[in-house]
Amino acid sequence: MSRMLLIMILLTILIEHATAQSIFTESGYTSLTIRLSGKFPKKFPLGNPGVNNVLSKKPAEVKQINDSTYLLSDYTFGPTTVFTSLNNQNLMTILLPNHADLLKIHYIDSTNYKIDYQGYFKEMFDKSNQLSELISKSYEYRSPAKSIEKAQAIFKTANSYRDARLHGIKRLTDEISQNVNVDIINNYYTNSYTDFLKTIYLTDNYSNAIQNYYQALGLDSITQPLIVPTRDLSYYEGIITPIHADTNSLTHTGYNMILSSIIKDSLLDLPSIVEEGPNAYHSKLKMQFGQIFKQDHNLFYDMAIAIAYMEQIRSGNLLSFTNQYELIQYFKNAQISNYILYQNDFYKLKFDKKVNGKYHLPFDSAKDLVMEDILIKYKGKVIVVDFWATWCGPCITAFEEIKDLKVQYSAQNDVVFIYITDETSDFKLWNDYVQNLSGEHYYLYNNQSSALYNKYGIKYIPSYLIFNKKGELSNANVGGYMGNEKTKSWINKALTE
Repeated sequence: MSRMLLIMILLTILIEHATAQSIFTESGYTSLTIRLSGKFPKKFPLGNPGVNNVLSKKPAEVKQINDSTYLLSDYTFGPTTVFTSLNNQNLMTILLPNHADLLKIHYIDSTNYKIDYQGYFKEMFDKSNQLSELISKSYEYRSPAKSIEKAQAIFKTANSYRDARLHGIKRLTDEISQNVNVDIINNYYTNSYTDFLKTIYLTDNYSNAIQNYYQALGLDSITQPLIVPTRDLSYYEGIITPIHADTNSLTHTGYNMILSSIIKDSLLDLPSIVEEGPNAYHSKLKMQFGQIFKQDHNLFYDMAIAIAYMEQIRSGNLLSFTNQYELIQYFKNAQISNYILYQNDFYKLKFDKKVNGKYHLPFDSAKDLVMEDILIKYKGKVIVVDFWATWCGPCITAFEEIKDLKVQYSAQNDVVFIYITDETSDFKLWNDYVQNLSGEHYYLYNNQSSALYNKYGIKYIPSYLIFNKKGELSNANVGGYMGNEKTKSWINKALTE
């Protein structure tokens, strides 16, 4: 190989790498066009899609253009993950700003079809089912080393607990993904699920997480009361790593979760982004994470600050002109500030409109046990309770699966479907979902949901409880949707009790 040819090859690789990196940090409109052909059904059975990027999570709207063409379009920053389903087949892809992807579906008959996806993340779309299987296996995973953990799990320090949990996360993801030979699926699953699990051990969740861990190992009978070591700033070592400053992190849904958890962690004592401004916020972040990230400015700091702004906007604290000026001056990448300003204008219009939808926020935060208050409201009815969260992909997927069953019971006045989530769910995103999701909706304080989880043995979501007309628990499925047939049989059983 000539020296000139080698140089050209290396330059091509570098240009392709740089192009991919820049695409990941752009903002702009993205779209997915769906074109049907052949003997397609009049009612296209596409599940309600959700879109997630590092700065925003929300349900998406697919608009029908004509009999055979549908369009999903959104203004986004960076890679945006789209989740949906077709005839109970889970589909997932990642859309990029300023790019248009195409999904062709040719129907051989009303139920059999061929799919052709054209887009930057075609390989991920084609392997969607494999990714769904990995996530399902993760929810069903049970540690094979409980006896070893039990012997070593009286933690004297928070960091020893952290190390044990990080080791457990790695063991889980390594074991679940050991037979996966597609790099993009393996990396997406490992990084997203790892960051998702890490969030359980941050913020105010830490105390509950360590106590639940002791109880799961049967250690609550060994040490009374349960010992919860105090965290210090070194707790974040190993939780946040240099990979969190890599633009590839923007493709992982767990990235938003872990950054959102960090900025809410009282341990870091971060200032108000709207009162102190981005420079003070950056200085505080650098004091904590400067040993991990050698650069004064990087993607991790930018995204943490951008999310802090977005949290303010979504909570109704729209940015003042001073706030807008400060963020424009701070971000070297104008694509980030443009997206935040766009969202600020979007939410301003949204907050000006009257909020529709049926949901309840009736409980004082000091009251832990609220299920009896919920049950008595529906006395004389069979109650199907769905525990979910806006960050839970399987929960959102289950909404579509159970939709037909809900329609079957919609004419009956003695069956009600209620949905329960808590403060771990983004409030505005929750509000978006309940606008379009039939049923009764409850947004609880974390202490209230924890009390319910402990009472009914819930460790994973989605989880489901079915109460008969007397308000008695008739059946329960904790950790995953049980399917329409079983749910229907449980409802009918509860109706006769």
